[in-house]
Amino acid sequence: MVPRAIIILFLFSFWLLSGSSSIVKAASENLLKVQIQKCDRGKLIVPPNRRLRQRAKIFKTDATYTSGEFDTGSAQFWIPSIECKSEACKSHSLFNPSRSKTFLKNADITWKIEYSDGDKATGYYAQDTIAIGSAKAVNATIGLALTESIGWKYQKRVDGIIGLGFPDKINTHKNRRGENLSYSPPPLIDVLFKQSQIPSRIFSVFFHQPDVKTGEYHFGGVDPNNYSGSITYVDLSLGKDPSYWIIPVENLKLYPDSTSKTQEIVIGGGHAMIDTGSTAIILPHDSVEDFHTKIKNAKFDATRKVWAFPCRFRNLKGSAISITLAGRKFDIQWKYIVGEPTWLKSDYKKQNIDEDYCESWVDVMDKEDTEWILGDAFLTTTYSIFDIDSRRVGFATPK
Repeated sequence: MVPRAIIILFLFSFWLLSGSSSIVKAASENLLKVQIQKCDRGKLIVPPNRRLRQRAKIFKTDATYTSGEFDTGSAQFWIPSIECKSEACKSHSLFNPSRSKTFLKNADITWKIEYSDGDKATGYYAQDTIAIGSAKAVNATIGLALTESIGWKYQKRVDGIIGLGFPDKINTHKNRRGENLSYSPPPLIDVLFKQSQIPSRIFSVFFHQPDVKTGEYHFGGVDPNNYSGSITYVDLSLGKDPSYWIIPVENLKLYPDSTSKTQEIVIGGGHAMIDTGSTAIILPHDSVEDFHTKIKNAKFDATRKVWAFPCRFRNLKGSAISITLAGRKFDIQWKYIVGEPTWLKSDYKKQNIDEDYCESWVDVMDKEDTEWILGDAFLTTTYSIFDIDSRRVGFATPK
């Protein structure tokens, strides 16, 4: 997500869990392994938001839980506070500071964040002890949301965000007098590393196949049990002072005809953000339009402003996209870009549709954007390594 999971509260200490699976430190390489649960966006009538949610539970002392999402497209860690009175907050589990003995409010700095899909939140900062499995971050900075835009109302399965990007340069921070501040709270992974809770500032992502509803984040390094062959590393485009995980792409091609590559659409080279907070592969408008208009039976959903094609396309053989990074070509099969069902059944007749249609996860970038986005539709095809200190991203074949 640009800028766009997770946690047990014991005196507001967090234990990352997904379903009944707990977070454990891997015996090999001393990794902190975090299981997540992939979940859909709920009812189809909500506006598209380009995100397949990644959820894990945050248990609290009152036996309720909140849930959140790891996001490489932003750096801020925030959850909604019990003080939030926005309509959207009623759809979420809220954190009650009075239940934590280690909670320390920092009312001197307020924050405001807006994501690329229009979702917004505002609040203040606080410090608390956050325990993730056997790791513990003392006096970690969290954002407590006091307001949320209406879009968060529809994200009922995800309450907050844990940013894994570089220190934020897009958030608005103010002091109590309303003056703008130059401030970036330390990302959670930095706090864990500085307090010797993980061995390095490296984390890896393993999403499994599309039909598998779980995934894993590995903090502190890589897990060789989850990939095969070599790792291809790509240095970040912006060098030593990056704002996002943006890498150069040597070549990108689209294949609208599953039976032949004679209609290939060559986009060529560019720069792309590697974003776990985005679902789709987001590319220039003209190329995306050309791609879908050449796909037999593809239709444009004018209401939700997304392209869609028959859900059966996930069974097509061959590649829909190829991406070349550092001399290595990565092929993305059709099943990775066929998203959730779109159009309600009652609308099928209006659209002259006699079969189920699914949203395309090849989407159009905003006009003002200069970078593409490679979201989960791409990341599901790889085992991905984010190396903060070396300023690079690695990709390997997942097992």
